[in-house]
Amino acid sequence: GLKFCSFPYLLTLQLKRFAFDYNLLHRVKLNDRMTFPKHLNLNKYIPPDDDDNDESLSQKSDSPSSIETETDSGVSLTSSDNDAVTEDELNDMRMDVSEKSCTCASVDDVEESESIQDLKGPEGPYMYELFSIMIHSGSAIGGHYYVYIKSFEDDQWYSFNDQTVSKITNSDIKRTFGGSDSSNRGYYSSTYSSSANAYMLMYRQIRTDNCVFMNKTELPQHVRKLVARLQDDEFREKEMRDFKKSICRIKLFGYHPDTHDLMDTKLEIHKDRTLREATEEGRELLDLEDVVSLENCRIVKYDEFNENLELSYEGKEDTDMDTILGGVQYSYLFDLMLEIKKDGEEFPVYKPGAITIKVHEVNVVENYVAPAVSIRILWTDSLQTLQDVIRQKLRTSCKHIIMIWERYSSDFWEIKPSENRTLRDENFFKKNKIFVECTDAEPVDKLDSKLLKVLDYFSNSITLHVHLPEGVYTTEERVFDVRIHKQTRLEEFKKNLESKMGCSSEQFKVFQVYSNNQELEMDRLRDTFSTVSNKSKILIRHGRALKADEFRTKVFLIRVNEVQHTEFLLETILSKPMTILDVKINLHEELKKSCKREIPVERMRLRKKSWKSPGRIYRNEKKVDDVVIYSGTFELFVEELQGIEPVENESQMSMYIRRWRPSEYTFDEIQEIVLSEEATVTELKAK
Repeated sequence: GLKFCSFPYLLTLQLKRFAFDYNLLHRVKLNDRMTFPKHLNLNKYIPPDDDDNDESLSQKSDSPSSIETETDSGVSLTSSDNDAVTEDELNDMRMDVSEKSCTCASVDDVEESESIQDLKGPEGPYMYELFSIMIHSGSAIGGHYYVYIKSFEDDQWYSFNDQTVSKITNSDIKRTFGGSDSSNRGYYSSTYSSSANAYMLMYRQIRTDNCVFMNKTELPQHVRKLVARLQDDEFREKEMRDFKKSICRIKLFGYHPDTHDLMDTKLEIHKDRTLREATEEGRELLDLEDVVSLENCRIVKYDEFNENLELSYEGKEDTDMDTILGGVQYSYLFDLMLEIKKDGEEFPVYKPGAITIKVHEVNVVENYVAPAVSIRILWTDSLQTLQDVIRQKLRTSCKHIIMIWERYSSDFWEIKPSENRTLRDENFFKKNKIFVECTDAEPVDKLDSKLLKVLDYFSNSITLHVHLPEGVYTTEERVFDVRIHKQTRLEEFKKNLESKMGCSSEQFKVFQVYSNNQELEMDRLRDTFSTVSNKSKILIRHGRALKADEFRTKVFLIRVNEVQHTEFLLETILSKPMTILDVKINLHEELKKSCKREIPVERMRLRKKSWKSPGRIYRNEKKVDDVVIYSGTFELFVEELQGIEPVENESQMSMYIRRWRPSEYTFDEIQEIVLSEEATVTELKAK
């Protein structure tokens, strides 16, 4: 029979806590009670020098006495081995274990008695003590793992459960046996027993050289160096974590002094650094080192939503950012603005309670609206003060300034200067836009229609960043900005680009590029730019543009018996008046030309593509408009049949089946059967 020659220094025993239920076909957790000792005597399983006792050794090896396994109903799964041990032998073993363990185990009288009982058997080197219990709590589907470990320094057991370490008692160890109490064992099944039980035990050999735990000074030199290096790495990691916790992260905005474009970046700065240092770093992040001097820059509090400058920090240039921002926070309810002034100017003082107004100067003669300049004014200031501030900001010497407030979108109100009415009286918002016309002519009661026309076009127009394809012959830049009205149709927009592209509008395509770099073709010629945001990127590419009632579709090949059962073939254009047969004829030529793949029309099947699964079969006589609901994206499958189309009419349906062979644990190839939509299960089985 099986014989053991020796045992290792560390002995690992894995308990069977998981099984597979072949009736229910799912995994199960075995929570039955299984006891285990704190000490093991394995000397009985090692053959002696003479071969006379082989038979007795074989019998002993088949009946381990130290581990008792029983179900929750109390049925024992193992037999006990009653070795005949005299009292003197037991005392000798007790003394021997005491000498070998060198007081490694300090337990109460009951535990000591149990340990002595566990060590019954012949003497020898293979005496083991338990020092680790790995525990699983939960079911076979999922659960939690933790461990009990014995300390060799104080002989105390500890529980290591995630980040929690705590002392445990002998009762806690016994609870890991699993199952129910013996008193209740006849009334409860394993379903209601504890799910937290031991699944792996680790024993170490009791030897005289491992009784005392090794001190750090006794470690080899290379190990001590390694420990010191690991401690240094841990300290540096802790310092880095603390440093990251002290980093203030806030959004920083700034207007480019030349282009007046609004820029933004993420300012990450340590809380102990000063506002002056943050200003210098912000200038570098916005790439303005060579554009503006540091003396002409400062950081102010900013409200992005209302585009409002909230507060300036005069005299706080040497204050730390922790004080400026109110501490390190996950997110802030405000932002920062890098404000820039010109040489010789003074920074204005911003106090809480003021609003910011965007001012656009309008030139009616040239049909031009200048970029906005910002002014800051208090709620309690009069309308006359507003006009004076605008005049000072624009540095104009004209006699009259006509102020038009865009209260809502394309809703223009003229603001008359008055000392008696304030901005609060006029219900100004925190975010406002005012158009001004500087003129020497005497103002009239009614606004000029030409002025209103210019304002309406400006308010309802957007700027597009147009990118022409490479290699296009043009005397202008390949990338340029164009301003168009939101109601401009795509057809008109493409007509205006014909001169730059040097070809008909039918020979190029227009794509809108979103912030995530996703490209979407704009193919509906009658659509306007009303849904396109300002400063959007428009990409122009060569290629056949779509006509009316046309749309693009992606064609995939489906092979149901292949591991990779779908394969992209090409992109083609479909027209709603086309029949499915026309589509097949066109695809036959395109596949032969583009993919070097020839599928005869009579053996070609077109199906709807639903994610990765084949859907409805398209009949030859149907029109594309009747079977396809186009919603921006459309994909279809091409399937090559072995013969002619088996589905003869729409009252039939196609099903894929495959045979399962349980004796071989294999599937046959997928086969297709055709049934009537009213077919029964019996007819399905007959097929």
